[in-house]
Amino acid sequence: MSIAQLLRPDSIASTALQTSTSGGSGGAPSWDFLLLAVIVGLVIISLAWLLSGGSSSSD
Repeated sequence: MSIAQLLRPDSIASTALQTSTSGGSGGAPSWDFLLLAVIVGLVIISLAWLLSGGSSSSD
């Protein structure tokens, strides 16, 4: 899976929906997974930004 595929919001949402529906009772696991997905997404975005030259801003 490439970074571009991981950054797609619809793929994250579909994964979260699959997890929440398979969770069934309570819904706590789905919220835990959703929070984890958001954190992982932010980390991936920040890493991609750094790798694309966000840190080296030398004019």
